[in-house]
Amino acid sequence: MTKQLINIYLSSGGYGGSAQSFYIASPTSQLNSIMFTEGTNYGCNWQSQQPINEVVNFNFGVQVLSNGVWGTNDFYNGGTFINDNDIISAVANYVNGWHSCNDNGHVLSALVNTSNSNSSNQFVISVQEGSGTNWANVVNELANWSFNTYAIWVQGSDDFEESVPFCQCQGTVDTWINQYTATADIFSSLWFGGSADGCYGNQSDLYYYPGAQDSSCNGGYSALGLFDIADANGWGAIEPQQYNQSINNVYDTNNGQYYQLEPNAVQWANIINYGYQVRGYEPYLLVTMTQVLACEQYPSCPGTDNSGATAWGQMWDALASGNNYVAGDEITNGMDIFNSDTDIGWL
Repeated sequence: MTKQLINIYLSSGGYGGSAQSFYIASPTSQLNSIMFTEGTNYGCNWQSQQPINEVVNFNFGVQVLSNGVWGTNDFYNGGTFINDNDIISAVANYVNGWHSCNDNGHVLSALVNTSNSNSSNQFVISVQEGSGTNWANVVNELANWSFNTYAIWVQGSDDFEESVPFCQCQGTVDTWINQYTATADIFSSLWFGGSADGCYGNQSDLYYYPGAQDSSCNGGYSALGLFDIADANGWGAIEPQQYNQSINNVYDTNNGQYYQLEPNAVQWANIINYGYQVRGYEPYLLVTMTQVLACEQYPSCPGTDNSGATAWGQMWDALASGNNYVAGDEITNGMDIFNSDTDIGWL
């Protein structure tokens, strides 16, 4: 891939809508029926309300090996153990429901999501026990069944963040990713739904080449480290968390102009561009992630309830203002294809 300058008109493009993702917080005994109902509602109402390319995360929480059985501590009642078989069954029920009345003109990517939440050192322990390999096996089973049955994509996903209570352990996250990608099959790419908190200080500049620098982020992570996590050994795509309604006055050193941009959008634009300079490739940024649904369900997050349309436009603008090859590549091959946000709430 040859670096070259290209001109991109600063525009939010053709935003297509917001799909709904979920922190799983329902009792295990009810989860299959709840997931089937949710999938059915989404499939039936898709044409009038949802984007053509729907990306849905099901965040089951941190992985746990309990008495020789793998599963997760989900978000129900402070962390209820749900074993892998129940996770597979729950996601399959959503896919069955979604497909039951959906037309063939739309595309579903269902992402099976874990995290590096680290209470009681759980994430570090699970990685030592091979949790990345285990998650790949879970996703492989779902992905092969779903694609062979419905031509629907089920893929892996992770919510790896840098701040407490998430594990401040970039090296351990790298180990998990190495375990996952060594075992995952062709259908089971790994989407990174994370923040980039602390990267590039106050984001007062867009660090496009040739003046880019690596940056220290929260929790001992680096900007280049987050780039590599997002790339996931060539298996990765990014869902940047863009919760903030606040915007910064950002200076673009490439063209001498100022832009009003959301902080996480600027951080990820910088990470993508800097990582491209150092590594020579980029993981694709396909959708943005917001949490307005969660804020509506439990209204306690003013200022971090950015709308999907706003977040997507801000990410587009952060990339477009760079006027360089990799930014245009992200827009043309990533955001233009999915043109949507995924809005996470509680289920």
